[in-house]
Amino acid sequence: HDNPSCTLNGIAGQANTGGGGGGGPGCGTSGAGGSGIFIIKELNKASGAWTLREQFQAKKAGTWPYNQKLIEYLVVAGGGGGGTGYGGGGGAGGYITSYCAPRCTIEIAGGTEYTITVGGGGAAGTQPGPTTQRTGVQGQASVAFACTPLAVTSAGGGGGGGNCGVAG
Repeated sequence: HDNPSCTLNGIAGQANTGGGGGGGPGCGTSGAGGSGIFIIKELNKASGAWTLREQFQAKKAGTWPYNQKLIEYLVVAGGGGGGTGYGGGGGAGGYITSYCAPRCTIEIAGGTEYTITVGGGGAAGTQPGPTTQRTGVQGQASVAFACTPLAVTSAGGGGGGGNCGVAG
């Protein structure tokens, strides 16, 4: 190509960050959005040693072993894909954290399985093609503790607008 913008390309969002993909300049390609991530930190891990008498007394009182886990979390959704043909970059995936919003820490039951879905990044817009194909695809939501009262959902980032198109 004689057009220098055809050799430039948008960069994909980094995996496990929810970063949006870069927009494609001119006839160059755009980048896909990066996948989200789920991070959990257990706060009340047991430490130390207990005598047999202490264990027996706790068992008799129904408090041994303590089966609840106090945790903090960070949930990041997938980033949106970038648009092509002088397109815009995709939006970053949304995030939600237990760090004092919407709730500080939560307590989960030890030994219980919880569903965690980490959102994938949105696909980059394609070029050439109809203007609807030039728009980047929205990133997927990340959901933690699905189907429980603890459910937390973080929305995926928006897709970047393509040349003569609208944002995803």
